[in-house]
Amino acid sequence: MKRILLFLLFLQCNLTFAQTYFNNYNPSGYSYEVIKVLYIKDTFYILSASNCFGVIGCNYLIKADKYGKKIQKFQFTDYPYKKVGRDIILDKDSNLVLIGTRGQSLDKNTIMIYKINLNGDSINVKYFDDTNIDREDADKIIQTRDSNYMIYAQRGVDYQWARQFLIKADRKGNKLWEKRIDGDTLGKYTIYQYGNNLFELENGDFWMSYNIEPYVLGYDEYAGIIRTDSLRE
Repeated sequence: MKRILLFLLFLQCNLTFAQTYFNNYNPSGYSYEVIKVLYIKDTFYILSASNCFGVIGCNYLIKADKYGKKIQKFQFTDYPYKKVGRDIILDKDSNLVLIGTRGQSLDKNTIMIYKINLNGDSINVKYFDDTNIDREDADKIIQTRDSNYMIYAQRGVDYQWARQFLIKADRKGNKLWEKRIDGDTLGKYTIYQYGNNLFELENGDFWMSYNIEPYVLGYDEYAGIIRTDSLRE
């Protein structure tokens, strides 16, 4: 069975501690994945994914002290069809904001923004659902200079031909606007694009990096970078 291992090193690479976590919902030995780790006020917050229903993915958040000892584990059991969390940040209100996908069924998933406090209590959850699209996912979130949120997302039909979107939401998770961002698509060879980084510059411009997966088997994936200054309201 694969397990999650958290360890801390000095800059000299001396091992300070090591802790191993595993999910009791996963007795059959499917893989675990650490998506992101935050360290806030001597506390680790570990966003993780595992397989907790046989063949269906799910997420949970481990809260651990500065020595890695588990304090709490929060299971996102109301999202059973997908590995929900793709990214998590600490916002300016000292809350945790998670984005990703909520699976409505095995054939439909919806972009989600989920806010919780540092004790794991839910504050609000919002969905950005396009009923004409079956593949909706979010890869990255940042809090912008105006204290709103910018979400780097993708949408597509039949789980193919996904395109990139930026979605701006207010601090309550309400969508303010969204815009499609067209990078290099490689023409007919593109099966989908997905973002992996999003940055806001001091002048309000945004840098994004993304990957393109070609439709034709045997072709390599491609990487791209986009800079845009046309995202202001």
